[in-house]
Amino acid sequence: LVSSGLFLSKMSAAQEKELSLEQAFEWALQHNKELKSYQLKTEQAKSLVPTSFNIEKTSFYYNHEPYNFGENGLMLNVFGVSQNFEFPSVYGLQKKVNMQQYYMEDLNFQIKKRELLKEVSQRYYTIIFIQNKQALISYLDSLYQNFAMAAERRYEVGESNNLEKLTAQAKRNKLATLSMQIEDDMRAAYESLRQVLQVDSAFVIVEDKLEPVLMQEEINLEAVPGNQYYNEAKRMTEVMVSLEKNRFLPELQLEYYLSTNKGPAPNFYNAYTVGIALPLWFGAQKANLRSSKLQKDIVSYEADSYRLVLQSKHEQLQSKLQLFKRSVDYYNNTGKELALEIVKTAEKSYYGGEINFFQYIQRLDEATAIVLDYLENLNNYNQTILEIKYLNY
Repeated sequence: LVSSGLFLSKMSAAQEKELSLEQAFEWALQHNKELKSYQLKTEQAKSLVPTSFNIEKTSFYYNHEPYNFGENGLMLNVFGVSQNFEFPSVYGLQKKVNMQQYYMEDLNFQIKKRELLKEVSQRYYTIIFIQNKQALISYLDSLYQNFAMAAERRYEVGESNNLEKLTAQAKRNKLATLSMQIEDDMRAAYESLRQVLQVDSAFVIVEDKLEPVLMQEEINLEAVPGNQYYNEAKRMTEVMVSLEKNRFLPELQLEYYLSTNKGPAPNFYNAYTVGIALPLWFGAQKANLRSSKLQKDIVSYEADSYRLVLQSKHEQLQSKLQLFKRSVDYYNNTGKELALEIVKTAEKSYYGGEINFFQYIQRLDEATAIVLDYLENLNNYNQTILEIKYLNY
C-alpha cells in the first residue's frame, strides 16, 4: 500500500512550466505588487533624507528711502539679501530622524518580504501534501475497482453474496467522492499560490514526495526583522526628543546689503547684519516636546510587548513542532513497517481463506489511516517549521 500507491501520480506538465520552490521565490519577489509597494516606500524614505537641510527661502529686497542720502547728496538705492537659519544642531538631528525613517521603512520591506517567502513556502508544500493524498486515494481506488469487479464475478457464479459486491461498490463510491474533494482542494491550493506569486504563467509542481523541511539553524529572535524594527523605532524616538529640545534654541539671521546711486562720483556702501530670533512663547514647543517623550514611552512599551509575544509564540511553535515530530518519527520507525505488514498479512489471510472480505477491507482501512495520519502530521510539521523559520508575529 505505502510503497506502491503513495507516490505514483504526477500532474501533467505538457503545457505548463514546472515550478520549483526557488523559482516560486523568484517569481514572488519579482511580481508581487504589495511587496513592490513596500520597496517603493523604502526608496521614497531614502529620497527624503536630503530634505533635512531644508533652509528657508532667501529674501532679496530693494529699498529706496527719502532720508537715506549718499555723500554726493542723492538718495541711495539699497539692494539687500537676507537669510534665516535654524540652529545648526537642528539640521543634524533632522537628518538623523530622516535616516531612522528610512531604516524603518527598509525593515518594513524586509518584514513583508519575509512574510511573502513564508506564504509561498507554506502554499507550495501544501500542494505537495495534497498531491500525496491524491496519489494514495488513486491507488486505493484502483485497488477497490479490482475488488468490485472480482466481487461481481463471484456473485454471478454464486461464490459470494450480494452484500460483498455492494460493499466493494460503496467503497469505490466513497473514494470517488473523496477524490473529487481532493481535486477541489488541489485547485484551491494552486489558486492560493498563484495569488501570492501574481503571475499569468501557467505552472505545475511536479515534486511527488513530501519530505520534512530542514531547519538549518536555531532562530535568533533578536535578529528577527520585527525586533530590529522596534530597535530602530526606539532610536527614532530618542532622536525626536533631542530634536524637539533643540528647537528651543534661537534661529540665526544674516543680512547683507549694498547702497549706491547714479549721481556723480557715486560711492558703494556695504553693510551686514547678524542677529538671532529668540523664542518668547514656549507653549506650543513644550507640547511638542512632551508629545515626543510620550511617544518614546509608547514605543518602548510596544517593543517590550512585541518581544514577549514573539518569545511566547516561538515557544508555542516549538511545542507543536515536537508533537508533530514525534508522530512523524513514529511512522518512520514503526508505523510504515506496520502498515506494510498489515496489508501483507491481510492479503495473505484473505486469499488463503482465513479472513472474509469485510475483515480484509477493515485491515486496508487501518493501514490507510496510518499513512494518512503520517501525511497530515508531516504536513503540519512542515508548516510549523516554516512558521518558525520565518517567525515575525
